[in-house]
Amino acid sequence: MDRKLEPATDAWPLPPLTRGTLLDQLAAELAACRRHHRTLADQLEAARAEADEREAVVRELTEQVRVLGEENRRLEALLREVPDVYRRKFSERLEAVAERIERLLAENAHLRRTAAADARRWAALEALMAAQPQSPPRLAPPPVGGR
Repeated sequence: MDRKLEPATDAWPLPPLTRGTLLDQLAAELAACRRHHRTLADQLEAARAEADEREAVVRELTEQVRVLGEENRRLEALLREVPDVYRRKFSERLEAVAERIERLLAENAHLRRTAAADARRWAALEALMAAQPQSPPRLAPPPVGGR
């Protein structure tokens, strides 16, 4: 049943088509549409996979930003505490040094008093010896039980 389809007017620019030719053309167009549809479906699937990967990367980066933000806040808090920690540690060390200096000053004062007292005693002894007439030195007694 190959009937020729002819246009209603003689001015139609295309040659007349048969039903078989028309079916072949439609089948070819349908196959082309299916190939194009498959290509588009594959591209869509690839785009979805890429979007999923990017979304995973965005989630990972968002988590990293959160973690780094927390770390940054912790470090900023530590930085704010550094002057106080430094002052406290310095005070603790300075306190030990101040105690040592205090002990040394007390010991120095004690030694100066002792030295002054010894100097006064020595001066008094020299004065006493200068006032006494010179006597010959005494000999020590002989040791007991021996020569």
